[in-house]
Amino acid sequence: MSRIPLAVLAAVFTASCLDAASASADVVLDWNVIALKTTAAAPFNPPLETRNVAIVHAASPLRSAAATLRELEGRPRLSARESLDQMVQELGDARFTDAVAQISTARESGVLPPDVPRQTVLALIELASALHERALKLPSHHESV
Repeated sequence: MSRIPLAVLAAVFTASCLDAASASADVVLDWNVIALKTTAAAPFNPPLETRNVAIVHAASPLRSAAATLRELEGRPRLSARESLDQMVQELGDARFTDAVAQISTARESGVLPPDVPRQTVLALIELASALHERALKLPSHHESV
């Protein structure tokens, strides 16, 4: 049995084990199904598959971090996705804009061109670092003892 049919089988099995309520209740499980479908859609290439999975799983913590950071900065609340989109726009780095667009592509279509996952993962790592740097600039609310 080749790797692609095995991945398809794994995705179908995982999806069939989850009812609609538990699938929507557990985003990680939903994204694991998406990751398996993404992996199955591409030719067998373990490094590419690993990168696709990393891209799919990067969305949630980056979006949550952006929403939390906005809130800590005293800015109006937006959805997590809108928060990340706005922060990326504010940072003005085309690599980040493209990487965030690739998150949606990977999650929705399950297919990324072979040259895209590597540069996307690297850009997402740098984006996480940029959000961290921004968080470090927040004023401290701790009182000295």
